[in-house]
Amino acid sequence: MVDPRILPKALLLAAGLALPACQTPPGAVEPASLDEQLELPASWSRTGEAGSWAAGGWWRNLASPELDALVEAGLAGSPDLASAAQAVRIASLRLDAAGGAGLPQVDASLNLARARNNFVGLPIPGGGDVLTTYSSSRALSLNVAWELDVWGRLSSQEAGALAQLEASSFEWQAARLSLTAQVARLALGLGVAQAQVDLSRGALENAEAQLASAERLFELGLGAPEGILAARAGANAAKADLAEARRNLRSLEPALDALVGRAPGSTGVVDTAALATLVQGSLPTAPPAGLPAELLARRPDLAALEARLDAAEAGARVARADRYPRLSLTASTGTSGSELENLVDGDFRVWSLGANLLAPIFHGGALEAAEDIAIAQRDQALFTFASGTLRALAEVEAALIDEAGRQRRVAELEAQLDQLLETEALIERRQTRGSSSASALFDARARTIGARSQLLQARGQLFTGRIDLYLALGGGFDSAPIQ
Repeated sequence: MVDPRILPKALLLAAGLALPACQTPPGAVEPASLDEQLELPASWSRTGEAGSWAAGGWWRNLASPELDALVEAGLAGSPDLASAAQAVRIASLRLDAAGGAGLPQVDASLNLARARNNFVGLPIPGGGDVLTTYSSSRALSLNVAWELDVWGRLSSQEAGALAQLEASSFEWQAARLSLTAQVARLALGLGVAQAQVDLSRGALENAEAQLASAERLFELGLGAPEGILAARAGANAAKADLAEARRNLRSLEPALDALVGRAPGSTGVVDTAALATLVQGSLPTAPPAGLPAELLARRPDLAALEARLDAAEAGARVARADRYPRLSLTASTGTSGSELENLVDGDFRVWSLGANLLAPIFHGGALEAAEDIAIAQRDQALFTFASGTLRALAEVEAALIDEAGRQRRVAELEAQLDQLLETEALIERRQTRGSSSASALFDARARTIGARSQLLQARGQLFTGRIDLYLALGGGFDSAPIQ
């Protein structure tokens, strides 16, 4: 901050008279309103269930230490998230620059010069001698320049920079939310793949046992060759299914490595068995859906779009103010003399005071066009905000509908599995008493394994849908403004 004592009183008086005159220029840009472009519904078609967000992050609702560790690793090591954080830093520095433009600009200068002058023709015209003189000058000055924000141009620039900073911060939080969802999807995918490997291994064991049983019966003269062929084909199919399940498990690992910022192959330390147990367990209560109008404060991507709209509106105000005169005050104080010691001698003090009024007169329509462009960009940001809001509403509706449908699907498959388990147990009891064949038991076990596989896929879809619901609702995003 510049010490007021170095400014002449006339400069301070001029600034004091000019500051109250700061006002919006005539014909100022009217602020944009989302209400004119979008009417939010009063409620969702599906209300969802009552529940609450976990304080430490939405994924903690799943209560999986393995998932927690993967998400934390992703938040700490993701290059994409680090890039988004740098965007926030850049926006913060631009805000500092915009704020500094409204303050007096102070510069210090030190000028040292030595000159030689020749007087040709003196003292005698045409003589051979040239009269020469040498001179030195020294100057030390402190210069102050201050553009008075008469039409709010500088304050609008700063407001736009602040809105850009808020947008970058919200986009960083949206990137965090997206990253956690991607990590969770892949982690749950690993859990499903591991559980599928376990089921495929059980299916292979059952098929090989059925083949061995068919071969024993044939050796005892109680079976036919086609029974062995069918059992062998079943065993080969089970081997192929197990190999495919293992390939699916391995194919998910590189993508997870990239998300958490690890080198390929590092995901081998993940406890896929724990993730398999997670995906086969029950989901916690779904988060509360709230009201559609509350979504604007729950989604970081919508908060970012709104901040971009505020920045575009500030840009339109700046473009409007550019069409009006700029008033700047300048002052300079210092010392000037021919010797270095003069620079600290008060008798050699000099000063100047000035005012500059720069008014645009003719720019070939460039300033008007710039204002029209800024207003069009503001309107574009408004429509982008409206489009993003509609898309967010649709995402919540779809997630709520999918949640209900997938819950029903899981319940139906669980009921089917219970019936098949009862059938398998009944056949096993009969087989023990000798009233049922071993082949019937093997077939029942194969059907049970197939039903478990179907239920596993449905549970995986239910968990993925729950992630989509968390993401659509904002994942517990805190929209508190930047301090």
